[in-house]
Amino acid sequence: MVYYIGVDSERHVTIIPKTTSTITRKEVTIMARKYPFTRTLFTQTATCLVFDKETAEPSNITVTIPTPIPDPAKLERAVAKLVNKGNIKLIEVVDSVVEEQLYGITAEDFMAHAVKLDPKTRKPITE
Repeated sequence: MVYYIGVDSERHVTIIPKTTSTITRKEVTIMARKYPFTRTLFTQTATCLVFDKETAEPSNITVTIPTPIPDPAKLERAVAKLVNKGNIKLIEVVDSVVEEQLYGITAEDFMAHAVKLDPKTRKPITE
């Protein structure tokens, strides 16, 4: 049996049996749009004045934090945990900017790269 697939202006799909044996390309092809999963993520980029104990020179570095922190004292503590390693010591956070970015991924890519989670605990399922 051959079917005619039609899509109206409101994107409703209609499937109608076709009685003739000829079928055109337009009747077979249905334009399926691939809607991506989208998320708006906010990150905070902080410009920090640091001191290198080995070279005894100050310098500016940029640190990106995945979650914005509005309180300056909490921001400085969070940046210090990331920066204070080895010979580098945080002196102060000079400037910070919160950036908004829209990310998207197709359903096929999401399913290929995602980890399955337990719905109750939200922890990865080990198989």
